[in-house]
Amino acid sequence: MEEQSASTHFQSLESNFLRGEQLVLETPFPLAMYFQTRRKVAADQPIDSQSEVLYVATAAGNVETFAGPVRNVMHQHNHFELMYVVKGGVTNYIEDKEVHYQRGAGCLMNRNVTHKEVLAPGATALFLDFSVAFLTELLQVDSLGRPLAQLGPLFHFLVANLTSDSLNRNYVEFTQRTAESQLFATLLDALQQELATQKLGAHYLQKGLVLRLFAALEDEDIFATSQVSLATTKEEFIVNQVLRLIDRTRGVISRDEIAQELHYTPEHLNRLVKKQTGQSMMKYAQKVKLGYIKDCLQHTPLTLAEIAKQVGFQADSQFYRFFKEKTGLSPDQYRKQRNCSQQEGEKGRIF
Repeated sequence: MEEQSASTHFQSLESNFLRGEQLVLETPFPLAMYFQTRRKVAADQPIDSQSEVLYVATAAGNVETFAGPVRNVMHQHNHFELMYVVKGGVTNYIEDKEVHYQRGAGCLMNRNVTHKEVLAPGATALFLDFSVAFLTELLQVDSLGRPLAQLGPLFHFLVANLTSDSLNRNYVEFTQRTAESQLFATLLDALQQELATQKLGAHYLQKGLVLRLFAALEDEDIFATSQVSLATTKEEFIVNQVLRLIDRTRGVISRDEIAQELHYTPEHLNRLVKKQTGQSMMKYAQKVKLGYIKDCLQHTPLTLAEIAKQVGFQADSQFYRFFKEKTGLSPDQYRKQRNCSQQEGEKGRIF
């Protein structure tokens, strides 16, 4: 594919979408970043459908802004695509399934999954496109000489889906456990800056930042991540949606609320979750809630009362009792212990 600007490339894709002619989309860039924002207007103020979505494209040392229509055609890619919801909500139509993502959640698609994303009015989503050549070069060995496929399930997913004969129809879903963690957003900002420059070393910095993005997605303190196979049974798919809903709400959700969201009875959902995971929905919710509390205590200045309120405790005594039963420490003791450990670690740093 001949060299072209991000806007020219993207606008040509839009034209193909409108004609419905191209179902497998190609990228001319090893790595590209797109922000999409769907305009939100009052009901009595119609908008030109050809400029309903605003795009910011960053690739090959350029940043371009342009407008286009909503994309409503099912498609595949010849590359891997990571989608992350920055604001609002996005509905992803993945073959015969409909999946809703809210702020802090998203997915990583392989090349065999047919899908389309529809942004809600006012929503913003980020898309990262990785060419096969870029990922193949990236996923050799890390700085310690270890095969990256051994580092975790997301790296394993990438390596398993990079071979040209791979027929896997699967993707990875992820949900940020805490909005207070800024690591992922910081890495994305840094990556966009490096994509916007052609300075010496930019290519190496981009690869390092992408590796750190993948590592952040595998960090259980930051994200809940799971692989979804479109060849899975209906039961497995339902369980995955239950767990993702619990993760999205930080565990602050009841059985009845889960059932209402997914249109099944609480008993049926609980039976499926216990069969697949060995624990009930509420046991899993407690695990997610505890992880969120630990993250807040360790990484935020929130008071104990503020944390207790965020995870649904009406009284401080309930919050204290829950945390002590699960950890053997009071929230104050846990925070002091973690802060001391962090300070000791910082003393040993050279820079």
